[in-house]
Amino acid sequence: MSDSRHHGHDHHGDHQHDESCRALAARLSEYLDGELPEDLAQDVDSHFQACQRCEEFVESLERVRRLGAVVPTPKPSPARRTALVNGLRDRVEHEGGERVADPGWDEAPLDDLADGTNLAD
Repeated sequence: MSDSRHHGHDHHGDHQHDESCRALAARLSEYLDGELPEDLAQDVDSHFQACQRCEEFVESLERVRRLGAVVPTPKPSPARRTALVNGLRDRVEHEGGERVADPGWDEAPLDDLADGTNLAD
């Protein structure tokens, strides 16, 4: 079921190729975010030309990422938000984290987590 681009061979069980797949997986996030240097991105592209399994895996990840980008993040009710913030604060303090006096620093990340805000933005 492979096309001619993949030369009709399957790499399952090929130790060298499996190592190449693992190396690619370690850089996959950088690749998908366009953060890999040009030469490494070309290596990943070349790998996809030879490995249908990896190519299909990455295509499925890209579909999931696109779907995730269009699905709105639900906002919790005020009561649920308060419970989430308090739970996060308690957990941080329980695990030895220190409370920061400045609420702009201490509360904002907890508020963002409780609201479902993407902190990476």
